[in-house]
Amino acid sequence: MNVGFPSSDDKGLLRGVTLSNFLQLVEMEGNTCMLEISCGRIKQKGFLFINGGVLFDAECGSLFGLGAAKEMIKWVDVEILIRELPKSKMVRKIDESLTSLILLVLGEEKTAFVPDESASEMEIYDIDLNMDKNGEDNEKQSNTKQETTMDVQKLHETIEVLKKDVGDGLLATDIFGAADGQSIAGHNTQPKASALFNKLTDFITDALTGSGFPALGKYYIMDLVDGNMVIVIPMGSYRWGMLVNGEKTQMGLLLNIVIPKIIDGFEEAITG
Repeated sequence: MNVGFPSSDDKGLLRGVTLSNFLQLVEMEGNTCMLEISCGRIKQKGFLFINGGVLFDAECGSLFGLGAAKEMIKWVDVEILIRELPKSKMVRKIDESLTSLILLVLGEEKTAFVPDESASEMEIYDIDLNMDKNGEDNEKQSNTKQETTMDVQKLHETIEVLKKDVGDGLLATDIFGAADGQSIAGHNTQPKASALFNKLTDFITDALTGSGFPALGKYYIMDLVDGNMVIVIPMGSYRWGMLVNGEKTQMGLLLNIVIPKIIDGFEEAITG
């Protein structure tokens, strides 16, 4: 495990950190661990089971899976005990990435962002994972956060459209920020792949510019072994990547119908 914050003791007990921030760091670094989350205010405890930065399962009292994870993300003033993940084989019971789950919970807890009561959308701010040595938000960085209007429900509906139209041919997909490569939503999310393909897209963009070639169009495709393909769609401040099996996917339908449809859905869900 690579994660660590200043207010931890020798047993891996963390205090004075925001759970949502910490979980995004765990996802970004691809950590494998079991997190024991305690909330003294309500005297409750729960567990998050994370493998390679992907949330597999959660337990909290009588709640399990997605419901348990959402409940714990709402807690404040928590203590986090980092433990080794159980050795037994785990079945993933939560389809959301940690980042998209946090956004989903924040969308339900609208008061956290004090949105316009007359608006159907909510204001979301990029969550800053960089903290100074005292565990406090870096004031300089907080002043440069980008404000984005996001309809979380519409975003997830767009992903569902992709899943339905592509079917078994869709192996994984992530929508991630162009600035940091962090996934904000997806299906069978791959945090490491998001970060690496984000860097690759930057490299390709710079290479095209430096060589005097035309810029990237709507997407680029990488042909992989065993009939698999990676498709990356640049969308301004965000990028949408997907891993598909070409043998199970109608590529004409995907490229000419589905991709334009999900781009339209994404643009409706996020405006800057």
